[in-house]
Amino acid sequence: MRKHLLFLPVALFLIIFGVVTPAMADNTTPFFVVIDAGHGGKDPGYMPSSKKYNKEKEINLRISKKLGAYINENLPGVRVIYTRTSDKYLSLDERVAIANRNGRNGVFISVHCNGSPRRSSKGTETHIHSREFSSSVRLGTLVEEEFRTRAKRNSRGIKTKEDRNHNLQVLAETMMPGVLIETGFLSNPSEEKFLNSDHGQTLVASAIFRAFRSYYYGKVPPSARPSEPAQPAMATAKEKPATTTASTETKKYRVQVLATSEPVKLSDSRFKGVTVQEFQTQGTFKYKYVVGEASTPEEARKLAKQLKKKGFEGAFVVSL
Repeated sequence: MRKHLLFLPVALFLIIFGVVTPAMADNTTPFFVVIDAGHGGKDPGYMPSSKKYNKEKEINLRISKKLGAYINENLPGVRVIYTRTSDKYLSLDERVAIANRNGRNGVFISVHCNGSPRRSSKGTETHIHSREFSSSVRLGTLVEEEFRTRAKRNSRGIKTKEDRNHNLQVLAETMMPGVLIETGFLSNPSEEKFLNSDHGQTLVASAIFRAFRSYYYGKVPPSARPSEPAQPAMATAKEKPATTTASTETKKYRVQVLATSEPVKLSDSRFKGVTVQEFQTQGTFKYKYVVGEASTPEEARKLAKQLKKKGFEGAFVVSL
């Protein structure tokens, strides 16, 4: 992962974040999927090893379009929303805004390719916020299972905030469950060839589609779905819908002002003029100190601006 990450300014301001679960779909609220083709425009992503191959941004877009086409064809109860359908640059804020304006009743899927200084590195990864939230864990697990079993790829599994030790803005600030999928390493010669082929892109898109379909069947009862094709594209066996359960997970946004390796008293002079809460997470800087609570990223950003004016220059939005 390269430019699609939100890199931290200093070590003391590591991010805490969470994942949400969508409200259950009903007969009046369409279920949606936001498909985010990573990079684009002036941001090419990982560069190819030779002119015969494509830049990461181009591969991401082709896989994303194939995925959307499978969903449109086979799941009429799902509304597909693309963050981009052409070689267009979008900021991380814009990608988040596209997702959030559609509410909570859906999922966010960001498609990327990986890269590493080690040419031997290979395999898929699916990034989520935290294992504390079941919906993103469920979707991420399904994606990696499909990569491993159907697409026959080397699965590196699910990666969380503890694994990354940094934040991904497109996951942290979206209001629905989300995954960021690394479909393989363009730095690996065999995977670069595979991901540049139409066959490879089709296989990857099909695997993500099947994972999303299983997730959708588990969230939306048959009575709430429009009629669907009897034989979904790329399927090899009929799948039984999973039992639907009620969702109670919600996302709250706060503003982080400090992260430390040792606990700090809430009366510390560094917190003068504000009321802070302490949260403990894993990692080197496991004590996180946050201010306020908001139901939307926009409200939290306003609070962050106010705190910066008060002298908390490193204040930024986190989600819990």
